[in-house]
Amino acid sequence: GGGRGFGGWGGGEFRGGEWRGMGALVVAYGAAGGYGRMYGESEWDKMVRQMGLTGMLIAVNCAVFVAQMMTGDQLTTLGAKVNEKIMQGGYHRLLTPVFLHGDPIHLAVNCFSLWNLGRSTERMYGKKRMLAVYFLAGIAGNLMSFAMSPYPAVGASGAIFGLMGALVEFGLR
Repeated sequence: GGGRGFGGWGGGEFRGGEWRGMGALVVAYGAAGGYGRMYGESEWDKMVRQMGLTGMLIAVNCAVFVAQMMTGDQLTTLGAKVNEKIMQGGYHRLLTPVFLHGDPIHLAVNCFSLWNLGRSTERMYGKKRMLAVYFLAGIAGNLMSFAMSPYPAVGASGAIFGLMGALVEFGLR
């Protein structure tokens, strides 16, 4: 099955999970952040295009985990969801736990889940919406944890379940 054309930009359609035709060039160029740079792309644009936002989020999660290990979990102490610290004004603790993980297996499971759900969400909703779902669901998950559990918490499970919810919603449309 085909998709819609891309207006006056030469047509194109969404088929087999990717854009095809002249519209594909415009969409791909825009997705890489390249509008306005008709003669080449920056290294950043190239990396985003190749890794995708999902790959970059995984890279950030892995880099933060390495930093956690190198600081003797000081980073975890500064960013974990700790209810008392949130009540004292540490509102950053509603987002930072999304990038912190308890051990290598926790990181691996979340990265595996993010890879499998994130790429589909990114493809179906676009990078900006996927990122908005990821962050908002991560914050919502930490708010629920704050309301329901007095214990400290880390991890991206809320954000990943948000991606799953977005995919379910897409499938129901």
